[in-house]
Amino acid sequence: MKARAETTHKGAQAGKEPPGHVKKLAVIGAGKLGEGLLSGLLSSQWVPVDRVVATVAHQPRAGFLAEKYGITAHTDNVRAVSGADLVLICLKPQQVKGFLHDVKKRLRKDALIISAAASVTTALIERELGHPAHVVRAMPNTPC
Repeated sequence: MKARAETTHKGAQAGKEPPGHVKKLAVIGAGKLGEGLLSGLLSSQWVPVDRVVATVAHQPRAGFLAEKYGITAHTDNVRAVSGADLVLICLKPQQVKGFLHDVKKRLRKDALIISAAASVTTALIERELGHPAHVVRAMPNTPC
């Protein structure tokens, strides 16, 4: 067991990331649900704050999130998904098609997309992107 820990440590020192490590997480729509998921992910230390970008509709909210969590936050979805290997969609269902249309040219083809948008199917996401994608639907339930 000790040899394995040393190997992992040496790999980390050499700048190698463990398999499955998130290089960039984009939280699209950091409203109530998005912020709740963001807060949980950051408090669990699952992803470092310097690898997280969140988007919102209005700049004052972006400033609030950046100050509160130490993340990058803004209103530009295209810039947010650029280079992201994990994209968490926390938009209202009626916003998803427009979002996908806007970002499909900048979204990595190998990105994992997790959609928390109610009634938005994985088929709809793939159809709007114009190619098969790694899509997971998640229906989190936050207490009122």
